[in-house]
Amino acid sequence: MPRTRRGARRHVSQQDLRSIQFAPITLVGADDILVRHWVQTGQPEYLVVGATTHFEIVVSDHVPGAPCAGCVHPRATEAPAVIPTVSFVSFWAGYLSAVRILEHAAGYSFERDRQLTVAFPLQLNGSSTGPASLRPDCPVGHGA
Repeated sequence: MPRTRRGARRHVSQQDLRSIQFAPITLVGADDILVRHWVQTGQPEYLVVGATTHFEIVVSDHVPGAPCAGCVHPRATEAPAVIPTVSFVSFWAGYLSAVRILEHAAGYSFERDRQLTVAFPLQLNGSSTGPASLRPDCPVGHGA
């Protein structure tokens, strides 16, 4: 995979990361949890993860020194998961991820008390935004 600032056109492997130069602002929209971990180990300056499962959305942003993608998404398997979802759930995950990127690009500072959003598009009143926690058993191994 050549060095690029465009999106990956196929499933990213751990070996691919050796040739990827991350942009200062990086977005991961992969439902494969290991890809989120691998990208986090590349230490982008600002990482946004937009994830879905069934009817749930999990969107988080990550900066050095704060809980990472491994803290928020600690469980992964070697095989890519097939996580069923529907288009309007994916839309909201993308929308909330884009809002975070635009806020960051516009100069809004990262706030730990709003690092993690869990939303349910069919029941938005059950959604929440709050802090993420550093995990001492983080699979990315950032040394929490």
